[in-house]
Parts: sequence; C-alpha cells; structure tokens
Amino acid sequence: SCLITYNKDIAAMDTLFSHFYDCDERFLIIEDADTYINSRSKDGNDVMKKLLNITDGLTARREKKVIFTTNLTNLADVDDALTREGRCYSTLHVDSLSVPNANKLLSAMGVQDVTVDPSLRSITLANVYSLVAGRKVNQSTSQVKKGFGFA
Repeated sequence: SCLITYNKDIAAMDTLFSHFYDCDERFLIIEDADTYINSRSKDGNDVMKKLLNITDGLTARREKKVIFTTNLTNLADVDDALTREGRCYSTLHVDSLSVPNANKLLSAMGVQDVTVDPSLRSITLANVYSLVAGRKVNQSTSQVKKGFGFA
C-alpha cells in the first residue's frame, strides 16, 4: 500500500504529491533523497521548503507517511525542520551486518539455500538482498561483483 519514486526532480512532482494526498496508499517512499533533505543552512537546499510544505499538508492526514531513504551517514546533515518532533515520527539507521547476523536475517526471511561467506568481516543489507537474488559478492570488499546483462 505504497507509492515509490526514484525521480531526481522531486521539486517538479506536484502531481505525485497531490495524488498521494487523495489516493488510498498510505506510504510515499522517496528513494535516495540525499540532495533533498540536506540542511538548508549548510547547502542552500531550495527543495526543502517544498518538502516541508508538502509534509505540513500531510500532517492533517495522520494515516499518510512519507518515507525518505538516504545514504547520508550523519543525521545532523538532514535539515532540522524535517526531523523535528511532530513532523518526523522516526529515524532508522541501518549499518552493515556481521556475518552471523546476516545469516540470521536470511534464516528469518526463510532463505534456506544462501549463506554469507564467513571470510567477510561484514555485509550491507543491500548485498544480503543481492545474494538472495543470486549475485556474487566480492569476498574482500563485500561489494556486489558487476556483471554483464540484467539481474
């Protein structure tokens, strides 16, 4: 019950937000939102004002949630207005997993035929899902090996 966007020009997406406000979907996921949620004071982020206005409008619809995913490693880099109480309900940091924890995750997912190589020090959640999809992970860097074609 969600909408998801990877669009790089979120500032021009008025129709998506108005559709989300009126539709049955409860969640809007804005993937890789790094450049949109950076602090305005540090980076002069012009898109943040629009996002704040949109999320203010959604607070009247408490069942609606906007979820931002980011590769920012420090929550302090996110604009304070976006993370203040009443607008932001939660933040979740996903760090690399130890090999035993990655294997526990695979087991909890019901994946029986995949395990993480014990020679790895750690593995990212994205790379765990890559293993499930049948892609190889480099033993020394725990990065997905690039191949040719589509996966």
